[in-house]
Amino acid sequence: MFQQKLSTFLRPQVYRVAKWLDECVGQFEAGFNRPLRRCLLCGSGEAGDQALCTGCFDDLPRVRSPCSICGGNVGSARLLHPDLTSAVSPALICGQCIRVPPVYDKARCGLEYEFPADELIRSIKYRAALHWIPPLTCSVSSELDILLDGCQSEQVRLIPVPLHRSKACHRGFNQAAAIARALAVPKRLRVEHRLLLRARATRPQAALAPESRRENMREAFIVDAQRLRDLRSIKAVTTLVLIDDVMTTGATADECARALKAVEPSLTILVFALARKSQC
Repeated sequence: MFQQKLSTFLRPQVYRVAKWLDECVGQFEAGFNRPLRRCLLCGSGEAGDQALCTGCFDDLPRVRSPCSICGGNVGSARLLHPDLTSAVSPALICGQCIRVPPVYDKARCGLEYEFPADELIRSIKYRAALHWIPPLTCSVSSELDILLDGCQSEQVRLIPVPLHRSKACHRGFNQAAAIARALAVPKRLRVEHRLLLRARATRPQAALAPESRRENMREAFIVDAQRLRDLRSIKAVTTLVLIDDVMTTGATADECARALKAVEPSLTILVFALARKSQC
């Protein structure tokens, strides 16, 4: 009787252990027969570390002739600013930056806002397709390195452009914060999520004409002044990098930089966006 009860008690335990061992063996064998990682974009080519095949990675729309200040594509209208040129490395400056210099110090964008980058960014923003963030940030990582050339990582903080709380609640996430985290981890940079806040809700920039965008953004941001002063004096932070998904006129970046420099004028304010959208 005792042996029968013991057998009844142990049978399900033995079964669970056997099932677990079987799963372990299956996973071990699968490691030797793991299929190749397929490109997230075309689904056919073998993906590399950036989750895209070589063909799709090379076909992403790059900013070929970026303005050395705003990061926009100067294109065929190459303008050399006389005060910034040198025999070794002439500076390529767009006409807009010559006429009206931005408040921020320098910007860089990884891609042109063209297919397929535009569709992928819209998927991230409006359909919560956050799985596209790692391949996109990987593809533009070298552009961030160019922007941060000469900066010490411990003196740099990434600042995602904030959403107003009403839009953050509606969307459920801030795409700029997700992009900032993806950029920061491999470069061992720190992200400051609460340093810059959206003071009021604004209309969507995409629906406005260029001349209306600056008015829409006016005084839209506030800064945690004490936190910023502590970063500057205690942590010796010298450079803040505003992170966003798309940059068009630079009105949002200008207003963010204006709010930050009002507290600490000596800070260097850089801007980095996944893509640059033409104002035309």
